[in-house]
Amino acid sequence: MKYLPREIVLDILSRLPVTSLLQFKLVCKAWHNLAQDPLLASIHFQRASENNPCLIIHCDHPIRNQLYSVELSDNEEDQRVNKIRVPIFPEFKIIGSCKGLLCLCDYSTRDSLYAYNPFTRKYMELPKSIDETLYDLSVVFGFGFSQTTKEYKVVKVVYWRPPPRDRHPIFRRCCLQSEVQIFTLGKPAWRSLGKIPYHLLDQEPSQVLVNGRLHWSTWPRRYRIGRLLISFDLEDEQFREVPKPGSGSLERLHFDVVGIRGYLAAVIHQNYGQLEIWVMKEYNVKESWIKEYNVATHVSRGLEQADWKSAQPFRNSKFFRKSSFVRVLGLLKNGTVLLEYKCRSLVTYDQKDGTFNDLAFPGMPYWFETVVHEGPSPMNELYIYNPFTCDHLELPGSTLYLDKQQVFGFGFHPCTKEYKVVKIVYYVNALRALSPRENSTVKISEAYILTLQPQGSSSTTSRSIGKFPYTIIRWVESHVFFNGRLHWIFWPLYHDTSKCFQSMSIDLADEQLREVLIPDCHEEIRRENSWSREFYIGDYVPRRLELEPDVDPSFSLSKLYNRRGHVKMLCLLKSGEILMEYKYRVLVSYDPKSGTFKDLSFPGMLNWFETFVHVGSLNWIDTLIDM
Repeated sequence: MKYLPREIVLDILSRLPVTSLLQFKLVCKAWHNLAQDPLLASIHFQRASENNPCLIIHCDHPIRNQLYSVELSDNEEDQRVNKIRVPIFPEFKIIGSCKGLLCLCDYSTRDSLYAYNPFTRKYMELPKSIDETLYDLSVVFGFGFSQTTKEYKVVKVVYWRPPPRDRHPIFRRCCLQSEVQIFTLGKPAWRSLGKIPYHLLDQEPSQVLVNGRLHWSTWPRRYRIGRLLISFDLEDEQFREVPKPGSGSLERLHFDVVGIRGYLAAVIHQNYGQLEIWVMKEYNVKESWIKEYNVATHVSRGLEQADWKSAQPFRNSKFFRKSSFVRVLGLLKNGTVLLEYKCRSLVTYDQKDGTFNDLAFPGMPYWFETVVHEGPSPMNELYIYNPFTCDHLELPGSTLYLDKQQVFGFGFHPCTKEYKVVKIVYYVNALRALSPRENSTVKISEAYILTLQPQGSSSTTSRSIGKFPYTIIRWVESHVFFNGRLHWIFWPLYHDTSKCFQSMSIDLADEQLREVLIPDCHEEIRRENSWSREFYIGDYVPRRLELEPDVDPSFSLSKLYNRRGHVKMLCLLKSGEILMEYKYRVLVSYDPKSGTFKDLSFPGMLNWFETFVHVGSLNWIDTLIDM
């Protein structure tokens, strides 16, 4: 892959399963950096959504609190159970999987929640909100991602009853109280949305996210024949009823909901283990419900050969009460239905010929629960970080696309006393994205600005400040913050042959774009009196580069490789010397008085690196001291 363009390399890697990419990161540092490329995560996520899903298997017996993954790929060698390292959580259950993240709940207390990426092993604990003084508490959860607001949200419906005292037990059902709470990842606290006008929602297995809404089946608050299909809109945060399938006696039957290739589906349980799968072809339209599949009774080979004596310890498992269920997990790429039988077996059903196929993989646990998982999260890895205090703040992410390139800037304005992040987005023609020569063909560009807010304050969100009519030609080295403005070197967006490159700035106070006059580097540009040449630095080859002229082959995959010929000026030292970085290999100081160079080396110096000038401080991000 050394001689292939980066885009083709990423396209090849995006076809590998997640577990293979994790092993790929261990080869060397350069491969590790490539595997963490956000564009690779975006391409891989989009491709994974078109193929068979990844399955997360939650094992409860004989090993408790353990997760495994199975890639249902076309290559049978990849179809093996892989153990996932799990942080030291309490006894947990999986609430839901959405867009690369799992939501886990402490099964014993139900007051600890975690957002967890099972492949990167990054997680965060959510704030607690349950009032433990409530009597006879029951909690139902939902977990989803809003495509409009680009936010992950956790919904919690809390049910409780007042103390019974002298009230007869038959009337206690009428006293059921409820409250809906919601938490947005990245926000400081839960919010209350009031009561829910429905009876106890079915937590499992009927929670499903379709069309930006979470769905459950339930009974109505007041007596009514038949069950209800309830949705919660993650955008406007409102509950609504959704028309359910069938009519007449069919409406009285128990059903679960499931997502099938982006459609909402209802699974109706008939006698003797038979299933009917109805699909809503047009969302929220009752007449669009169609019975797509009839699944006959089946006893998998694993259940036929099961040693039920070994199942006795399983009676204490949190899965035991669901051990008689047959769950529909989804639809595979080849059109077969994927089912989980009684927490023991995975089975595919082909409706064309009415056949079942038991799935068995090396390392399959004995008792388990299966969750369909979409793979790694496609959000940006963007953070504010103090390297000395190790304090950090994650900024709101945005979905990455194949035809998007981004340029960032970061600064602090002394007048407004605010830290701001500028993001310039270029949408490149997707049809030409794989052609290195035409990557500069820009379709649309736009600039966004984000004002940093301390933790615990109001929402930190980005806003658009309009189109950006320039093409930045120095993506990293030319970004500098001076006099309250961020500066870049650019070409006009539509190349004007009458102009050379110019300098552009964004003022962090009024957030306006302005051009900055540049020095007389070419004859056709008029000299400005305020520009003067201060230093002239001649050619120099550091000793380390003379002794080690060849580039390490592993470095060719690094994000720094394409800029390896650059010499970068870093700053002016107190002594009057100029500090420079040569080709990501050597730090050099230059004395303009004597015209001499000095190679700088320190114990533990790396072979390849990129240097940034930084002023250390004790500025804690949750307080954001005005300096």
